[in-house]
Amino acid sequence: MSAGALTNVHRMFIQVMMSRRVLSDREIRKVYSKLQPEGDANLTTFVSLVNKKLEPLSMSIVKGKEEDTGHTYYALVNVSPDAAAKLANDFSPAELEYFHKVVEMLVNSDSGTAGSMSFMNISIERKLSKTEVQNLLKRLTKEKWLTSIEESGYYAPGIRFILELQPFLRETFGDSDVYKCPVCSTLVIRGEVCARCSARIHLYCAEKLFSDRSTANCPHCRSQLHREQTTPASRKRSARESLGSVSNDVDDDIDDDGLVPSGSGLSQQEVHQALTRSVLHKHAKR
Repeated sequence: MSAGALTNVHRMFIQVMMSRRVLSDREIRKVYSKLQPEGDANLTTFVSLVNKKLEPLSMSIVKGKEEDTGHTYYALVNVSPDAAAKLANDFSPAELEYFHKVVEMLVNSDSGTAGSMSFMNISIERKLSKTEVQNLLKRLTKEKWLTSIEESGYYAPGIRFILELQPFLRETFGDSDVYKCPVCSTLVIRGEVCARCSARIHLYCAEKLFSDRSTANCPHCRSQLHREQTTPASRKRSARESLGSVSNDVDDDIDDDGLVPSGSGLSQQEVHQALTRSVLHKHAKR
């Protein structure tokens, strides 16, 4: 089979990504090792080939870091210009309007976080009841659009927020450097903020940059940062708990026939249709 051909292994891998949408680095390597025969291409090459097949569908598997811990995740995202609009397929008009308000509140917050009471007080044209808002926040957290900061009652952007909404954020709020970490040059919403120039630095970038220094200077304007006490141990513990809650059932997303089982979030028919239409079907026959 040619290097560019789409195999059953690739299709199974896409099925898992369509089912889960987000996988940690540990999870994706576990799936990869189960699907990929020994001695074949490495994970980076494998994902690159899959992405070439996904291009005509305006989909891509992207890699990024969770803002709190710096742990690596992979997400299947819609990369079309109107990707944010396609959220309308997943949310009702009222829920989508509310979600946009949540995004705006987090982006405009100095800390990149917002409390549950602030979310409860969001006013939208299409009204949602208190129970509907609470259920929506639970759903947004479960689907990794938001992350709950332990038991503080505060929320921060989740990994899907970071990886999937970047085109929408740039279009809505502008491509200003204020939302770009001066250490790694990637999007940052929640991070340490310089009081002088308002630059935001990822928590994990700041931790790595300043861990062995007696003083911390902003990498953008060089002024001294007055850093708040962080709790990396608790952040890592929360991340481990989050990873553990999903890592143990990765195998459940692939049954003995290599298909996504029922209860995975997508029906077998939906997955089959997505994988057999358009270019995927054509490449599979070559």
